[in-house]
Amino acid sequence: MTPRAASPGTIVRTTIRRAAAVARSRVRDVRGSWWGGPIIRRIDRVWWARTINRADIVDPVAVSAQRPGLSPRAAVRHYVRRGFRDGFVLNPLFSEQMVSMQLSDAGRVPALYAYLVNDRRRIRTSLLWDAPGYALAHPESSDDPAGPLGHAWRGLQAGSALAFGFPGDRAQMRADRISALATRALSPAGRTAAESDLAELASNHVVLLWRLAGHERDFSLTMDTAAQAGRRIGARLVLAVNGERPDAWVPAVAASAGTTGTLVIADEPLSSVVGSVTDRLGSGSRLIVRGAGDEITTESVVALAETDAGITSPLVLDIDGVVINCGLVRRGPRLHPLLLGHPAEDARGLGQRVSVDGIASSTFAVTVGTSTMPDTAQVRTDAWVISPERHLPAHARVEAARGMTDDLDHLVARIGLAAVHDDDARLGRRSPAARSAAPRLRWALKTAAPAGLGAEWWGDTHFARGLADALRRLGQDVVIDSIGARNRPSHHLDDVEVVLRGPERIDPHRSAISLLWIISHPDQLTRDETAAFDHVFAASEKWIRSAAGALGPIEPLLQCTDVHRFHPTGAERTDRIVFVGTARGIPRPSVIEPIRAGFQVDVYGPDWTGWIPASSVVAAGVPNAELPALYEGARLVLNDHWPAMQASGFISNRLFDVVAAGGRAISDDVEGIDELFSGMVRTYRTVPELLDLLRQDPQRLFPSGETAEVISTGIRHLHSFDARATTLLETALRERTAPAGGRQR
Repeated sequence: MTPRAASPGTIVRTTIRRAAAVARSRVRDVRGSWWGGPIIRRIDRVWWARTINRADIVDPVAVSAQRPGLSPRAAVRHYVRRGFRDGFVLNPLFSEQMVSMQLSDAGRVPALYAYLVNDRRRIRTSLLWDAPGYALAHPESSDDPAGPLGHAWRGLQAGSALAFGFPGDRAQMRADRISALATRALSPAGRTAAESDLAELASNHVVLLWRLAGHERDFSLTMDTAAQAGRRIGARLVLAVNGERPDAWVPAVAASAGTTGTLVIADEPLSSVVGSVTDRLGSGSRLIVRGAGDEITTESVVALAETDAGITSPLVLDIDGVVINCGLVRRGPRLHPLLLGHPAEDARGLGQRVSVDGIASSTFAVTVGTSTMPDTAQVRTDAWVISPERHLPAHARVEAARGMTDDLDHLVARIGLAAVHDDDARLGRRSPAARSAAPRLRWALKTAAPAGLGAEWWGDTHFARGLADALRRLGQDVVIDSIGARNRPSHHLDDVEVVLRGPERIDPHRSAISLLWIISHPDQLTRDETAAFDHVFAASEKWIRSAAGALGPIEPLLQCTDVHRFHPTGAERTDRIVFVGTARGIPRPSVIEPIRAGFQVDVYGPDWTGWIPASSVVAAGVPNAELPALYEGARLVLNDHWPAMQASGFISNRLFDVVAAGGRAISDDVEGIDELFSGMVRTYRTVPELLDLLRQDPQRLFPSGETAEVISTGIRHLHSFDARATTLLETALRERTAPAGGRQR
């Protein structure tokens, strides 16, 4: 493809963006200095306050309920100084935490200021009303100085009504009723359930007690999860609010004002608040408790509610995804945490329900009986929580009257482990894996992704899962470690470590065969990092040619796709041009330029505010399970690469997924794309070339019919996770039988 000269307009826009980037860098330098920092921060606060005052959306009723006598302008000054970090509420239609989660610059600056200076049409400002829906129904709201928030607020002041309340339980309310709710929520007196209301719990067979910590990342979304879980299991919901944060009490009290019968109480220590609710329940009732600050999914709550006897705990993980306990087992005179320091896969290998001697979790389900000691205890390994506390307090430990139904050695034999000592629960390998044949090895795949729900938005997470499934199909045992779990205490049990090298360096352990697979960020690699591994792979032949001399022997191993998910289904092709990915904080021409030229691009990804119109962002993300259909049905899928990956010849695995699914893509030019995908991915080098490709008829631009099917089949055959797993297994077996001095190191 012959490069074309950039247009004058492109040159001007590029120059302006570079100048703006330099200016921002200079301001950051001054902000971080000892002499300039205080001055810049003071200027920031003045500017924030000026912007918020101009929007004219401060609710004096809400302000007075929190700080009597404070004027609206004084309330804004308090908010920008420290109030925004303490949950201070300027308007009952606005949630600081919820907006902060949607805007990349919020958190550093007050969320209300960030909202006012961004494209506001798709921003959810509160759980209690539908701001994006309101913006669609009232297009004129975009002209309001405060966007949909300001337009809705001014409508309320003029006598209009607004659908307000918890999702699924909203009612048309006028300003006086919303103000009354806010006043009740922000005043300690009268915001909790009366004794007569709590007495009604006796008539409920299932109760969900949802304890809210004072440090929740987002009170509103946590309560929304509680409401969804309560509906799924048919439970009466009790919200126990800790502390005095206004942004916690407002949605909680709004929930109690609905028609679902939600009760709100002040949280107490675990034993006290659980005892207070349990005392009001009838014998045989089921109580499910969510521990304060525990991260849990609706599906995990449903799993806990399914059990109908004794006490049941989820699998308890720490913030890195490492097991804190899979229940308690008695060894000698004491109870010990089962599988402490192990990956979650070990617990799931024991079965869905594990009988234990007791539990240690702030989240649990219990059947109310006549005795304070439950008859039996079990762990549901298909339910999990991430606990903010690595060492749970004594009151979170509950022993069952009857012990576990299985011997510990017999139980852990299911996962190839055995107890090391009679008086504790530490585990070791039952028998060493054979070194010569093709044994069942224990693999640890290490990624740069976090643990918990946040991992679902990382491509590395799904890449590791695809590889793990392929290795399991080859008869291997596989666990996946988040970035925080790279040095988990049980790493000595692993036979093979595969580091999927992304944005973070992860060093191997000498106790296992170590394989490094470089799939991104090649510019960060050093000789001492690669030299620590037994074998090194990289997803770019071009980069290997240039780097092998400096970094040692490296074998090509391109990225790949999960053919069990990405394959044609015969879905009908639409006219949609789609892009999936984050804004990265840098201009991405593959998205920005087509939209600027008038093409409708449906963008799925976070942090695009300020880069493209809000109308172009369909969602902040797309579930991984929905990607195959999205790719197959799109007219075109747009793609680009990190500059370092493009220059080094690292081809994005998204292109493998698109073509495997039967889709077609346009991407920036990377060496090898044209040969690898045989025309199903068209490349560009300049913006005019990109726009020219978009203007052409895809039926003429791309192979079609049988030719396209053959290309897609070839990608699925040669570049699947199954093919890559076979290569990795063969390499690991060679390294295990090679003498130490003969290894690649």
